[in-house]
Amino acid sequence: MISSFFLYLDAGLLKRKRRNTPNTLDIHNEYNQDTSIVTKKVPQVNVKDLVSSVVDSGNDNGNEEDEEEKAEEMFEKISNPNNQTKMKSIFFVIFGILALTCSVTAYSIQVKSDTAFCSFMPPKPGDNVGATENDGIPFCTDPSLGGQVFPAGFIKSAHFLKTDDYAQVTGTINRDAYKLPASDGGGQYDNKDIKDVTCNGYKYFVNLIEPDSNTFCIRCCEDQKDCNLGISSYGCSRIVPGDYS
Repeated sequence: MISSFFLYLDAGLLKRKRRNTPNTLDIHNEYNQDTSIVTKKVPQVNVKDLVSSVVDSGNDNGNEEDEEEKAEEMFEKISNPNNQTKMKSIFFVIFGILALTCSVTAYSIQVKSDTAFCSFMPPKPGDNVGATENDGIPFCTDPSLGGQVFPAGFIKSAHFLKTDDYAQVTGTINRDAYKLPASDGGGQYDNKDIKDVTCNGYKYFVNLIEPDSNTFCIRCCEDQKDCNLGISSYGCSRIVPGDYS
């Protein structure tokens, strides 16, 4: 916790305000051309007090003299221009790694047959489908297909269709198996709202869950024109024509 705090301070986001006392920092509202970071103007903070509070939170032995000494040492470190340069470099390395890690949220799902397929669903049982169109998660008949397993009894029927341009599954569900309300008119998960998804290796897909009618559909498309995203209110039967028996 302490090291993370000083990485942030030493990154240059907090700058000494020379006309004030040596212990006071001010965050300026400025644009950094190297990092493309805009910092907001906030009230001045006393660095030594801030350092002391961090040290106190991480020290369990209750030795006040040790805590004060550590706070003083840390304050001297962040006041040293040489240390600031070094810590800035470290910060950018760590920031880059974290940014790369956080961006790895892509899903790769499969629609292979009427017994091997996936569908996006609300993250939690009982969630409204339409309200979760941006953060749905994939469920599959088998986890090897790219998601967690469907709730027991959720899929009632499934019909597979494949052409040269797309693959799809249409069918019926039991909304009660995932506690979806009968009043939920459903919603659409697609490649516009959920980024970086591949479906059978294609980057286009459209997927609807309709609890009120107990129907679902998913289509993976090689071309966007075969996955129509602009008519979600028409429902599965219009967007993904198929067998819904």
